[in-house]
Order: sequence, then structure tokens, then C-alpha cells
Amino acid sequence: MAGLNDIVIDKVNGLLRAGANEDRISCLICGGVEIANTLPLNKLTVPMYSLEDAEALGITELYDSVNKVLVHHHIKEFFQGYGEKISSRPAKPLYLFMVSQSIPMSVMCDKNETNSAYKAARDSGYKIKRFMVVLNPIDAYVPDIAANGFDVDVALAIAKAEACANALYDEHGTVHFYLEGRDFAPAVPGDAVAMDTFESENVCVVFYQDLSVSGSDALHHGYAAVGTHVGMVTSKPTLADCPAETGLNYQGNIQDIAEGRFLNYGFGNKPLAQWSLNAQNAFYDKKYILVRTFAETPGVFITQSFTCAKVTSDFIFSELNEIYNKAHRQIFKAYVPYFNTKLKLVASTGYIPGDKAKDLERVGNAVFGAMVNAGEISGGKTYIDPAQTIAVSRKLTVKWKMVPVGKIEAMEGELSFVVGL
Repeated sequence: MAGLNDIVIDKVNGLLRAGANEDRISCLICGGVEIANTLPLNKLTVPMYSLEDAEALGITELYDSVNKVLVHHHIKEFFQGYGEKISSRPAKPLYLFMVSQSIPMSVMCDKNETNSAYKAARDSGYKIKRFMVVLNPIDAYVPDIAANGFDVDVALAIAKAEACANALYDEHGTVHFYLEGRDFAPAVPGDAVAMDTFESENVCVVFYQDLSVSGSDALHHGYAAVGTHVGMVTSKPTLADCPAETGLNYQGNIQDIAEGRFLNYGFGNKPLAQWSLNAQNAFYDKKYILVRTFAETPGVFITQSFTCAKVTSDFIFSELNEIYNKAHRQIFKAYVPYFNTKLKLVASTGYIPGDKAKDLERVGNAVFGAMVNAGEISGGKTYIDPAQTIAVSRKLTVKWKMVPVGKIEAMEGELSFVVGL
């Protein structure tokens, strides 16, 4: 030490503030009709930040009605506020990728197809975090519901979407899929196929309907409210928030009386009230994303955020998978600068010096710290064993562990009279 005795205080970044929020970047891939000079098929649009941006491209209510599609509708639903203040929320960028109406959803999700979600994700520079997949069928389309109680192409699309998500995972462009559960019409609710049998943790299938929309044209009878669902997902303060929450201010409510949204609600082209409680319970147990109401509570709410993961998976709810995907992207981004950089080892053992291992742990811990501060996880930690001979293996083994936030899915208690308290 040189000079006078002193207390040295280093200025560090302790709040771990998040950068620009890109969590909400989404893409609608759907069948549609080309608009000359402004909206070709099979091409990713620039991000839209409002319904007005879509209308500037020619996607208007008139476009929907003339072409008998629901492109404008889903975009409008995506940009709804759902209890939040639209003027103060982070941006909700939305890409649009339209294909021919003759293309089934399973092809839209197929990573091996030329014009699919895989291409859209790569064309975006891996910026897209989730896909809404919507059919918008042509007049000649005939769904096959015999096997599953919903269109068989949805089941094919689940498998294709999972494979696509896994391929993008390997490229560090993690995504989650929200599919339109077309033509839901199970003959017997108890016999409906359980969604967890598809074992696809990167996929949700939405089945609920605004019956005013499904009843507006015969081609819309099989629609499901995917735009509404993903609009709710992206309206939440963080990815850890469940789209099915009720909330003290009922911010999970998808009904808007003033705008006439979800005044008539249900699924399978039947009002919710026409489905027995036994049927609703059966669908819930089989992991269907539907709607429900609560006694003495205004509004219409999503039943749950089920994925198609198997029951033993850590990713049975979409918010768990969305948070995992974010952590994956952030950790990858944080550690890329360390690739192919030299690291002086302990000469006697070839191991990593302990202080260097701690430095590398702090890189991952900074990611987790920011996520904790944002309320996205309860905690996280990076583990690096310094006893690694990377001079030979040239590979550093790291373990990243996260504690998720909790969620109250049900309550059970006792209410009774007593003599005294």
C-alpha cells in the first residue's frame, strides 16, 4: 500500500437493472390473403407495435370480413390492455408471417418446411419469443375430429411445434408455441384425449372462444382465441405471471363489456353454462385451456396455463417454460464473450484457479440477480467446480439452478364457530 491509509470503496452496479425489455416479442403465423405491394405471403413483416401498424399494412376489419379470416381480430386481441395501462407498459412487438390458407397448422410449425415458424424465427434474428399459430381455413377445409375430439391437424401441429422449438433451442433462439385448438367437439368429455399425452412442454393449445366471433361466420366455428390468450400473456408485468390469474383487481379478466368482448363465451361453440361442472372438471384434469367464472367475481377468466408437457415435467405451465427460455437466452448472451479466451491455470494441477471460477460464477449470478429483482424467479445460483482440467477437455462444466416463484392454484381450509378466539 502506498500513501496515506484510506478506506477504498469500489462503485459497483448492485441494482442489476434490466435492459430494454424484449420479453414480449411475438409472432402471429397464420393463413391469409396477400395484399399487393404491402403484405406478401411467406415473408416476415417488420414488428408492429399497435393495431394501427397492422391497419397501415391493410389488415383491417374490412380485410377480415371480405376474406373471411381472423387476422385483424387476433392482432387486435393481442394489443388489448387486459387491466394494464397501455400507455405505460413496455412495448409488445408483434411480427406477422402469413402463408397460403391452404397450408395446415402442422406445416406452419414444421421446421423442415420452407415457409414456417422456423424460418420466421431465424429471419427475425432469433428475436421472436413465442408464436401464435392460427389456421384461417378456406371454404373447402373439412376438419377430422374423430380421433381426438378436435381437428387431427392440431395434434400433428403439436408434435411439429415441439420439434421446431427443440431445434431453435439448440440454436439459442428459444420459443414457446400457442396453437389454435381447432374444431373442439369431444363426444364425451371424460373420453377427451389428455393433453399431457403429447409430451410437448414448449406448446400450449388454446380452446376457448368468444362465441360472438365463432358465430359470425361458418368458417369461424372452429376458431380459438389465441390472440386473446397471448395478448394476456404479454400484458403481464413479467413472464412469471400466469395468464390465468384472477388478481386483486381482476386483471386476468378477458371480458370487456364496453367493447363487447367475451360477453358470450365458452368452447366447442357452446356457452360455458351449457357445459356441466363435471365436464369442466374433466377438461381441467386433462389440461385443456378453457374459460371459467368465479362466484361473486366479475369477469371471465382462463382456467389455467397448461402446456402439453407430461405430468412429471417441470414445465407443465407456460410461464415456467417462458421463464426458463428467458434464463437460457440471458445466460447464453452473458457467457458468449468468454468463448475461446485464454485462462491461466494452476500449474501443478491444470485446474482453474478458485478466484477465476468465482469470477465466472458471478457472470451467471448477475443474470439470476436481475431476474430476482424483476420478480421472475425466487433465486438462482451458478456452480463451477474449479477442479476441472480444461487444458485437456477445453470444456467448462457449469451448473445453473433456479428456484421458481410460487403460485397458489387452490386453497383448502376450515371455517367454524368457536366459543372464543
